[in-house]
Amino acid sequence: MDKIKSYHEETVKHNIAIRRNFVWYKHSHFFTLEEADGKYFLMNGFMFYDALQTQNKESYIPCFILDQTSSDKKDRLLKILFQGTNGEPTSWKFKWRIIKELTEEHHVSKEKIAGYLHKETKWVANYMLEDPIPDAYKKRAIETHATWQVNFICNHPAIPKRDKLDLYEQVVNEKLSNYQVYMLASYYNMSYYSIYGHPYAAYPQLHRTPFHAKNIAP
Repeated sequence: MDKIKSYHEETVKHNIAIRRNFVWYKHSHFFTLEEADGKYFLMNGFMFYDALQTQNKESYIPCFILDQTSSDKKDRLLKILFQGTNGEPTSWKFKWRIIKELTEEHHVSKEKIAGYLHKETKWVANYMLEDPIPDAYKKRAIETHATWQVNFICNHPAIPKRDKLDLYEQVVNEKLSNYQVYMLASYYNMSYYSIYGHPYAAYPQLHRTPFHAKNIAP
């Protein structure tokens, strides 16, 4: 297993690893690999591979090496993402990690990724979350389709970090609408840049009222 390269690996809890390995051995799964430049790249069985890595990294596993290989890393990542999206179950972090590498390092547009996966563009965009957002909120944002809101909060320079965590919590629990998030941002802008120099001076009641999401009307 030490000769196999996986672009994304996750640590699996021991009890979960045992259950996955039981399924893997019961169905006699083969791992599919691509060989390139003397390396072997994992092309399927990602969650089973993570489980085997957790229990025994030195074990021998049955593999099938493909005759045809990807033209480059970008092509390989697209194939891996397709398999991990349409061919077998994978975690949100798997998809987020591969989409992030494709868009940021290889400059593949979300539209092209969506077309390759036979998905809508908004499906890909839902996984495009900023690094600083804690993983627990990334996961919930994907599940509740709140990526725009949490990214907006993450990138807002006037919102203190301690408040961002509270806002993430409210957004992923669907307690804040897009309008409420936008109005809260206006409140922070007024506090940060001074109400007199900010275009949202028409909302002075937000500046006078102590912050809490319930103070913002839907």
